[in-house]
Order: sequence, then structure tokens, then C-alpha cells
Amino acid sequence: MPSASEALPQTNGHLNGATSPAPSRDNVISALLEVALATSSLQAFDVRLACCECIKAYMHGHSPIRLFFLRRAIEGHLSDEPEPDNILTILIQNNPGHSGDPYRLWIASVLLFHLLHEDYEAKNIAMQVSEGEAEKGEDVVTCVQALASNLVSAEQNLEDERASIAYLTILCSWLYEDHDAVNDFLSEGSIVQSIAQLVTQDNPPRTLTLGLSAVLLGIVYEFSTKDSPVPRDTISQILTSRLGRDRYIDRITKLREHPMIRDYEILPQDLGSSHGGSLPQVYFDKTFVEFVKDNFSRIVRAIDRAPGLEVPVVANGIQKGISRELVDSLKAQLDD
Repeated sequence: MPSASEALPQTNGHLNGATSPAPSRDNVISALLEVALATSSLQAFDVRLACCECIKAYMHGHSPIRLFFLRRAIEGHLSDEPEPDNILTILIQNNPGHSGDPYRLWIASVLLFHLLHEDYEAKNIAMQVSEGEAEKGEDVVTCVQALASNLVSAEQNLEDERASIAYLTILCSWLYEDHDAVNDFLSEGSIVQSIAQLVTQDNPPRTLTLGLSAVLLGIVYEFSTKDSPVPRDTISQILTSRLGRDRYIDRITKLREHPMIRDYEILPQDLGSSHGGSLPQVYFDKTFVEFVKDNFSRIVRAIDRAPGLEVPVVANGIQKGISRELVDSLKAQLDD
């Protein structure tokens, strides 16, 4: 991952090119990543979280820095020499050897979430990441598809809920208001059915995962199109027939009312939230909680939107998505 002095604008008060004592060549950002993502004892949790917060603060409000981080993470992930602190590698490969430390995966997801959230350029860059080589007869799996597959696997294997939340955090933000990302997700046709199956299960201890999975399905439907690999009509049938409107709304409402979401601002987000040597009760990033709360009403209502009505989205000044019914009506008028 990038050094603080590597190809980035200076943010310490000195202009580029200014004469000043040579700084230490230690890679501060890599050191923070190493501590944040290293599997370690429970007592080190607050230190790991603090390192994560430092990296988030360094990137906040600086699009060039975030894009540099993302491109460097992609280069490292695709490199022949594996990087143990590469957030993409951690999330895509999901090494079972780290299953005892869900916060390694969770922290990696928080960092990627902040690299992509509400940044269409970053999302488009990340969509170029894939596994497998078609020239060698291998199946090509995109980053979005890999994360979705890992989510289903984590739920089927009943891994720690924080692992599923890690994948859902990225997917919900990435697919929101992004037709291209939704179509990428839907290119693996069975994934919608798999996630719908998860949501239909009654598992009270996993209320957070069930609710977020319903949110993800709502986002996929809201921003799908008639031309999506799985058309809107089909997704609508899955939501209304297999999942059911009442269950869909109930899952999302229970998520919104869960103390981890509802009372996030007043709950301790550190090691002090653990009880009797258990893992800390830290499940979400603050910005993601705000994202869920801000879009709660829209996502709940998504199931009632007619399949023929596509949601317009403005991405980089270009509006995408129209009402197919309106187009057909205008065509009929022209024919007349």
C-alpha cells in the first residue's frame, strides 16, 4: 500500500517542492495498515481501530488520495507477490485461516467502503478488478461477484456475523445508484436467488445480516433495468412472491430499529463494548450507519415500484434510467 510520501499531494502544511528537513522514509500508511489488518489479540482491538481511523482521516475529503490508494491496492492485489495487508486480497480471497479474527475482514471492508462510497470514478476503477483468465479457459469473476459469492458462503457456513456485514457494507454502498454495478452483480444470475433464500430464513440472532441482505435486494431492484442480466420483472417476482412484501419490510424495519443501528451514536465503539472476553460489539462504520438511515424510506418503498419504471440516476453529469412505459407511449404517439 502507498507511502505517505509516494506520489501524493502533501497534506502536512508543506507545499510540494518546499525546502524542509528530509522526513523519515518509514512507510507510515503501510505501518498503519499492518497494525489494523494483522491478526492479533483482543486487547489490541482499540489500537487496530485507531489505525483504521487514522487512514480514513488521511483519505477524507481528498479524492486524488483515495484514487491513488485504490489503484495501488489493485496493483498489489494483481501482483505476483502477495501483500498480506492488501484490502482487496483480504476481501476477495477470504482466507479461512483468519476466520478466528473477523475484524481483519471487517476493517478491510471499512477501508474499501470509504474508497468507493459515493465516488463513481472509484467504483468504475474497482469494477475492472477480476479473477481468472478467459484466455486459459478459466471463469472470470469480477470483484462485485466475488464479494457477493463470499457473502453467501459466509452465511451458509454461519461465519461470524461481522464477516457477512463486511461484505454487505461494501455491496450496499457500491450498488446504490449505480446501474453498471448492479448489472455486474446480476451477471451471476443465481446470486439473487441465493440471497433471497437467506432472507427468508428465520434466524433472530442474525437480524443484522437478514436486514442488510433485504436492503441489498431492495437496492438491486431499485437500480436494475429492463436490460439487466436479470430483468426487473424477474427480480420483482422474487421479492414479491418468494420473499414477500411483508417479510421484506419487516426485515429492513427490524434492522433500522436494532440498537446497533438506532443507538449507534451513544453505544461504545471500542473494546469496552465486549463482555466476558467476547468480541467487541462493533459491527458498523459510522458513515455506513448514516447511509442506512438516510436511505431507509426509499429502500423500504422500492418493492412497490412498478417493474416498468426505471429509476433515473445522474452519474458524472449523465442521466441513466428512464420509464419504459413512457418510451412506449411516446413511440405509440409517433406511430399515430
